[in-house]
Amino acid sequence: MNPNKELELNDAQALFMYSVFFMEMIKIRFLRWGRGTGKSTILALIISECVKQMPRSTGVMVAQSFAQIKTRTLPSTIQGLEQLGYYKDIHYFVGKKPPKSWRWPEPYEPPLDYTNVMIWYNGAVMVFISQDGGAASGRGMNVDWVVGDEAALLDEEMFNTD
Repeated sequence: MNPNKELELNDAQALFMYSVFFMEMIKIRFLRWGRGTGKSTILALIISECVKQMPRSTGVMVAQSFAQIKTRTLPSTIQGLEQLGYYKDIHYFVGKKPPKSWRWPEPYEPPLDYTNVMIWYNGAVMVFISQDGGAASGRGMNVDWVVGDEAALLDEEMFNTD
């Protein structure tokens, strides 16, 4: 992890990040941007901030399906995380626990199954939540933070209920 690494943001990304850091009273934000504008970089920034500010926390990434998360959202988000100096299988693991010998802290509420989980070096976890099949996969969870992908495709009623 390189905390001094400089990340260049385009105008839209810079304006968004300004809103995050200087307009904290806004708790819900949506990006209605076209392809190639850097949404995944912003998603990586938000995830990394949640992880840093809330060690051992539980967050969720909500999407229409697990396939969407794993094939469309995560690959570009992982690329954004690399731009920030975070590397898969070094700073976080996807779909599995880190080696026990690494002695990472456990989340406050560790999942029993890590199949749909991203776990971080400081014990923070991000659980993948899918709306396909109506399984209510997020229902009943104690969650500290939420990110989502393709909000236009999400079932708003299911999101609010779960």
